[in-house]
Amino acid sequence: AFFQVINAAMIAYLHAAAYIRDEQHALRAVCLLAATAPWLWRNRVPYHSFRKNYVGKKVTLTRAMYAVKKWQFVLYKHALLHGLNVSTCALPNVHDVVHRKDFRIYWIVLNASYVLEFFMQSLVRARALPQSFMVALNIALMVAASICATPLVLSNVCVAAACTSLFLNFSSACKRWLPTEVHRIVVVLFVACIAPHTISDIYTNIRTRS
Repeated sequence: AFFQVINAAMIAYLHAAAYIRDEQHALRAVCLLAATAPWLWRNRVPYHSFRKNYVGKKVTLTRAMYAVKKWQFVLYKHALLHGLNVSTCALPNVHDVVHRKDFRIYWIVLNASYVLEFFMQSLVRARALPQSFMVALNIALMVAASICATPLVLSNVCVAAACTSLFLNFSSACKRWLPTEVHRIVVVLFVACIAPHTISDIYTNIRTRS
């Protein structure tokens, strides 16, 4: 339920950002902070730890899948959530990302993955679906989501913003100084403003110079 709220806040923000004029930087930043605000309640919501399913246990296909899902979630959170939100705020060519085909395909696959995963888990608990079949479908969903996310990340996500978000999340010292996602998103936005380059931009610059 928490990530459904996060997704609702994100899509509302992206639609709003598409209609905010380029010179209205402050308004776009306020909308970004509003979209990040639900993370203030993250610790009050029960959540499932991927690590408990594979750390210190015998390697199996299911446990390997949970390990992959852990790092897929890391990519989602720092590149496709915070990274894309900040890039939409800081990069003029990304303001209208919500209207682009690659984003719409990714958004459909993302939400379909959420719905199908919860539905399949319910079927497994009711013993109406074998766990092995659920694992196979989960792998297919993970592959589809990754394929759809790749062009979106390459063309629309600021590399420095995504990397900064990742660093702040795993640094214990940064967590002491920046205790909430809202604090960290301000730092990530600042980095995106001074280094507004996507992977596609960097590749184009390298090819131009060579």
